[in-house]
Amino acid sequence: MRYLRIMLLVLMGLSLFTCSAQKELQKANQQQLMEIEKLHLENADLKAQLQNRSQVMTDLMAKLEAVENVQVKNNRVMIANAILFTSGSTKITEAGKKTLDQVWDILVTVPDREILIEGHTDNDPISEKFLDKYKTNWELSSVRALAVLHYVSKHPNVHLSRLGAVGYGEYRPVAGNDTEAGKQTNRRVEIVIGKQL
Repeated sequence: MRYLRIMLLVLMGLSLFTCSAQKELQKANQQQLMEIEKLHLENADLKAQLQNRSQVMTDLMAKLEAVENVQVKNNRVMIANAILFTSGSTKITEAGKKTLDQVWDILVTVPDREILIEGHTDNDPISEKFLDKYKTNWELSSVRALAVLHYVSKHPNVHLSRLGAVGYGEYRPVAGNDTEAGKQTNRRVEIVIGKQL
């Protein structure tokens, strides 16, 4: 009989413990379900933000494609040096200024993007008459990229903290340098629309 009472007490204790443990598990399960729901909502919000950003970039690129004298590829706006500069010069032409103004009127509508201005050349060596200014195509492409940067930095509403410039010289061609048409294609400035700041 005493053994039966002990067993009964043990079973009751186990039952209470099991009931308490079950309540704790249910509570933990409920908290996890709430956390999962919260994560689902955050995921949906992030997807909506990503979709919105993607649409903004698509719209931006469509507007840039409509600008005369530019080519758009992915996140790059390419302007031929023939539009921006005369041979051997780093002074922007009137046609180049007009093109840059049109491009920048569009780019200032997305003030949260990093903008990198890249200068590129063909592989022709610098001619003798310009060697005192530019030792290599790196210098020429860098000075041209900076000329564009300085020009667009005066545009209303431009955020200077998002601008940068770099010269790649002849080392990032987009066409062969074995024909005059290929060389002309390689002589360009690219405006790269970068990551969000």
